[in-house]
Amino acid sequence: MNDAPTPRNIAAEDLLHLVGLEDPRLSPDGRWVAFVRVQADKAKNSYLRNVWLARTDGSRTLALTRSGKDSAPRWSPDGKTLAFVSGRADKAQLYVFDTQTPGDPRKITDAPNGVSAPSWSPDGARLAYLAGMSAADRAHEADPENAKKPSEDDEKKRVDPRVIQGMPYRAGTSYLTDKFNQIYVLDVPGESSEPAKPRRLTDVDANHSEPSWTPDGLSLLTAHVDEVGRDEPGRHASIYRIDLTTGEQTRLTDDSHTDDRGLFSADGRAMAWLRYPSQQMALKYSRLAVRDTQTGETVDVNLAIDVNPVSLIWARNTLYFNAQIHGRTWIYGLPGLNESPRPVVEFDGRADKFDVLADGTIAYVGFNAQSLAEVYVQTPDGQTRQVTQVNAKLRDEAIFPTWHRLTWEREGVEIEGWYALPPNFDPAQNPPLILDMHGGPHIMWSPHYENEWHNWQTVLAAGYAVFIANPRGSTGYGEAFQTAIHQAWGDRAQADILAGLDTFLNMGLVDTARMGIMGGSYGGYLTVWMIARDHRFKAALSERGVYNLISFTGTTDIPTFIPDEFGPELWDDPATLWAHSPLAYAHQIKTPLLIIHSENDFRVAVSEGEQLFAAVRRAGNAPVEFVRYPREGHELSRAGEPEHRIDRLNRIVAWFDQWLK
Repeated sequence: MNDAPTPRNIAAEDLLHLVGLEDPRLSPDGRWVAFVRVQADKAKNSYLRNVWLARTDGSRTLALTRSGKDSAPRWSPDGKTLAFVSGRADKAQLYVFDTQTPGDPRKITDAPNGVSAPSWSPDGARLAYLAGMSAADRAHEADPENAKKPSEDDEKKRVDPRVIQGMPYRAGTSYLTDKFNQIYVLDVPGESSEPAKPRRLTDVDANHSEPSWTPDGLSLLTAHVDEVGRDEPGRHASIYRIDLTTGEQTRLTDDSHTDDRGLFSADGRAMAWLRYPSQQMALKYSRLAVRDTQTGETVDVNLAIDVNPVSLIWARNTLYFNAQIHGRTWIYGLPGLNESPRPVVEFDGRADKFDVLADGTIAYVGFNAQSLAEVYVQTPDGQTRQVTQVNAKLRDEAIFPTWHRLTWEREGVEIEGWYALPPNFDPAQNPPLILDMHGGPHIMWSPHYENEWHNWQTVLAAGYAVFIANPRGSTGYGEAFQTAIHQAWGDRAQADILAGLDTFLNMGLVDTARMGIMGGSYGGYLTVWMIARDHRFKAALSERGVYNLISFTGTTDIPTFIPDEFGPELWDDPATLWAHSPLAYAHQIKTPLLIIHSENDFRVAVSEGEQLFAAVRRAGNAPVEFVRYPREGHELSRAGEPEHRIDRLNRIVAWFDQWLK
């Protein structure tokens, strides 16, 4: 008798069973990979993050921490100590774990506002890290006898009233503070020694990026705004080298780009970093710059193969980076300064997080639409092994419909998309269809897009087919493809998507009289843009959408985004921005519309949803409903409170059921 359970469909509540993985880090001897395991917690309505270890031969996994507030594992160069950040004692502090004589981890920092981004020195004697400190915090730290220690009451008075003198002044779901990330260096104490007093290297009212060490251990690299007090500091950052003895900072890059994440090769012969063009920064690919430190020659190595780099790491003197390409994320290697990058991990999915050893061993978190998130290890001879089974139970229990790839041509350009049919698909019963469109606009979807996988599976399980596409404007298809929607967000992407949709509909697999449309952020923009012009859809969902380019520019935490994308400032040519705003055409909407928005969304303010709801409601041509989620920001669907995420999915299915079934 076969006692295996009958496979079931995915449900919204399976969010609680999905396991995410972050930050894989290989031990120096190549025997272990540390990683962060992330899972929603129903009781606490939050997420648990713990550090785990897996043997690279796949023989064993074990939980190293259990507080639910642990992250950023970092091996010492000799592999005898693992440092990590934990919020188990209120503020996030730095802990170290002795891997030779296992016991409880030791807390080695006591920063008043918490720490982040630990980085070991080459000799393993010191740790550099970031800690948020205001000018008053730093003054008290430097002279505790004469400088007042800031109190909670001082903080309350400082923001009541809140005085705004720069942009942006809020991001995520909160207002920005004056506790800027400063760089500290700490001598790592021995097992029986008391933690040493850390030394602060920086004293600038600016956030510093994650520090990295020079090979000789005498300096650190970081990035921060080149002129303190500038608006949008992320658009004006440079790489700096900080001397550990004197604290002197030397600027290594110029004003031609905005710079981030500087790293030296092991021999010091090359420096690599990510840089972004000063003009049309949001529109263009980032550049992976490599500088020969002897000649000063700098080359953007990714442009030769026309890919958009995501992150980078040196493994001895070989540079590795990952980049998105045609729905996947691969890892590339650059063996020498005069060579071209080549793929070294061609994962059938997305390898978005990775680490590399000097011998070329690679550990990465891979997400595939059928296998979900797992840790993989690739040996120097190219052999790959899956070393975790964190999502095995869900894989064994549930049905994951197969995705099918489609391509079509428009204006001489090939466009790519995918469709999936509901579980137990019956050709005799054409199901309704949901067209889902991505945000960005410069991101890349595929069946392997982890942040949307559960959303799609829930809709599929409810009996709908799903169609997705990467129209022009998407990343992963070359810079020209990405920049093709400059001053043309709506019509060009709409035509690309609908051409693909028609290609799919001609296959006769779905009921063309029962089609819904949905999207978030820029996808919300497209949803409203399209239903105001094309009335084939019988129901629509738009969430966290940009509907008024004029008001968006004045309320978002990226105020120069629209000038990058469209050219004019709002005061130069408001007519053009209004003409490209879906709100201008909202009175033409005849499709039943569900609007979802988060009340603390500081990327796309909730006022965008309010304006759309008012316009559609007052025009009176279509049913409209507005759902607002308190406490949430732009990442509601990806990282919001678990209860809200589950509620959102159930509401979406119920909305489409009402109008399409």
